[in-house]
Amino acid sequence: MEREQTTIRLTIRTSETLEMMIRSEAEKRGTSVNQTMLYILSCYFKNQRE
Repeated sequence: MEREQTTIRLTIRTSETLEMMIRSEAEKRGTSVNQTMLYILSCYFKNQRE
C-alpha cells in the first residue's frame, strides 16, 4: 500500500550569505534549491537521531 504524499510550503528567512551558499550548492549538484534544502534538512535530522 502506497502512502499518500502531503505537500507543505515553508518560508525561510536567511542572510544573503547563506542563500548564496545554498544556491551555489544546488548549482554544483545540478538540483533545485528546493531539492537541496530537503537534502540538507534530511541529513541534519538524520544525524540528530544518531
